[in-house]
Amino acid sequence: MRRRDTARWGVGKTYPSPSFWSRIEATDGLHTIQLGNQFLDILIRDRGSDITVVAFQHRVSVRTAYPTLVGEGFTGQVGVNLIAIADPSVSLSNKVSLGWYLGNRAIGHLKPILTPILEEAIVALGSQRLIFFGNSGGGYAAMNYAAEFPNSIALTVNPRLGFPNRHDTDWSTYMSECHRVKGRTPYSRVSSEYGVDLVDSIPAYSQFYPAMYHNLGDAQYYEANHKPFVKARSSDLRISQRLDFDGIGHLPIPKSKLVDIVRRLSNLSASPVVAIRDAGFLHPN
Repeated sequence: MRRRDTARWGVGKTYPSPSFWSRIEATDGLHTIQLGNQFLDILIRDRGSDITVVAFQHRVSVRTAYPTLVGEGFTGQVGVNLIAIADPSVSLSNKVSLGWYLGNRAIGHLKPILTPILEEAIVALGSQRLIFFGNSGGGYAAMNYAAEFPNSIALTVNPRLGFPNRHDTDWSTYMSECHRVKGRTPYSRVSSEYGVDLVDSIPAYSQFYPAMYHNLGDAQYYEANHKPFVKARSSDLRISQRLDFDGIGHLPIPKSKLVDIVRRLSNLSASPVVAIRDAGFLHPN
């Protein structure tokens, strides 16, 4: 198990199961919902804004404590609400650096559990515009969950959007530590059930706005994830992209640039389409 440390967020509220969660409970602070022997941690920052960012965690190191709740910095600078969610699968082992918010053997698929929890929190905050944010592995979750919320914006940064190699290190570790599969046939079955490529799973003509940012210096992720997704789905999804050069390799977006993008996306005087364009995103040619 990964070491648990919630001291930085102070005393939070704990719920014995998702059935105890409601919009009345969705107040500012840390909320921990028990999922059997696991915890689903949600940090809410109610800044009185009409904009809410739903933020998903990125890859974590072996030494990182659980939970990882991202987004306080840039959302605080912009002055918008935050709902940050930690991935419970990452808590199962220090070896697991990514879980993609897919779920695990003990709790099953996470999406049917998390989506109604998010719905209640979003209603409680009175959100008029939703921005689902994820960097790298968190980009998968941002896109996956935004598709469930019409007119939301999915701001993905250098995302991983699928699992073409079912035997790479990250995926193999997730399978062994989170699903405890042994043998080729069980591995193949569970891998196919959980490792769904978003290019195939997001319903056609889903009514949300993917705003896909990518560092052109990250050629591996660009060629394997961004480029094929845009090519396959730009005809039916309202995709916009921004391609910048931030350096060679899989690097995080500069914080000042992220703050500027989120600030522009948060402009309610502009429609989502116009706000995305003003943030430097263009429709793919």
